[in-house]
Amino acid sequence: SNCDPELLSLLLDAKLLVKCVSTPFYPRLVQHLLAGPQQGRWDAEELARHLRGAGHEAEAGSLLLAARGTHRALRTFSTALGAGQHWV
Repeated sequence: SNCDPELLSLLLDAKLLVKCVSTPFYPRLVQHLLAGPQQGRWDAEELARHLRGAGHEAEAGSLLLAARGTHRALRTFSTALGAGQHWV
């Protein structure tokens, strides 16, 4: 339940987001990516391309929707799939 921000930053720096999709770290990584004080340090679109390339289309679309400020109520599974296919 407690993730060290430095560890999350190191995982993002090492481009390990795709490998962390199936771990409990993934939601925290995305949250850190979007809300961190170093916003702009990591490119959400590049990370979404990596996710989509690894077969995680819904995750890629969801990341893009969150990065672009889409309201949580509009971030449904089908919207995330559509965004992943359209934006990536």
